[in-house]
Amino acid sequence: MTSGNDGKPFAIEFYEELGAKPVLDWMKRDLTVDQRRTLGHAMSEILQEQGSGVCDSEFGKWADGDIFYFRLRTDTGDIFRVYAHEYDGSVVLLFHGYDKGDRTAKSSETEQLKTARRRFTKWDDVRRAEAKAKKKAEADARSRANLGPKTARKKT
Repeated sequence: MTSGNDGKPFAIEFYEELGAKPVLDWMKRDLTVDQRRTLGHAMSEILQEQGSGVCDSEFGKWADGDIFYFRLRTDTGDIFRVYAHEYDGSVVLLFHGYDKGDRTAKSSETEQLKTARRRFTKWDDVRRAEAKAKKKAEADARSRANLGPKTARKKT
């Protein structure tokens, strides 16, 4: 699912797995209405404007290879992290989110990143397989177009 980018440089997509959207589900299930509103507004005003460029600010950090996280600290002590990947130059795909809050143990952060990495790998594998299949189909179509019907030669 892509949310409209409202003329902003980046659109936001929610990673889907077995019909579920983990980040959206987390936001609906675990966050209050005010927390959802705050995080949603920040993603619209910051993440959609900057994409992975948030990593050059207090709002983000590169986590692992192609994965970064968007970080939002609120006045109420929440520390939201949403793991994401930017692709096609204009889309930010959200893989995993959680409220770090007072969870400062490195093991907790490592587990969160593992979840994001697993989802990214699944998404990337599917994307690569689709690209390969498309390339093969295009090559097959070109090959069929060049063969054409064989014509019988007349003896003279």
